[in-house]
Amino acid sequence: MDNHKNYSSTARKYKVFADVITLVGLFGSAILGFVLWFSLGPLAVGIAVGGVLGSVFSYWFFHGLGELINNTEEIARNTATGASAVPLAAEAETDKELETLEALRKDDLISEDEYKVKKKRC
Repeated sequence: MDNHKNYSSTARKYKVFADVITLVGLFGSAILGFVLWFSLGPLAVGIAVGGVLGSVFSYWFFHGLGELINNTEEIARNTATGASAVPLAAEAETDKELETLEALRKDDLISEDEYKVKKKRC
């Protein structure tokens, strides 16, 4: 299992729960399968395998839920400043348009008046 110290309290609880439920389920399934072998025979193997699979799927679910909570909290921390990538993208696009306009004006492909009008639009 992995190190839980970097996770929030809620995420850590889900991940520890996933570890515990998996260990209990694996050992419980093995013991139950062994005990039931004497009364049910081969059917006990199916019960043991079902218990193991249930434990593994439970682990994936609860560990994934803990990871989802952790990642959501990390996203919230990283975006708490209110800054957004959208203005940066728009600013980069405007800079590119201005560079293109400047190149067109230098090459005399647009007039000075057209340049000023298009620059105001940017």
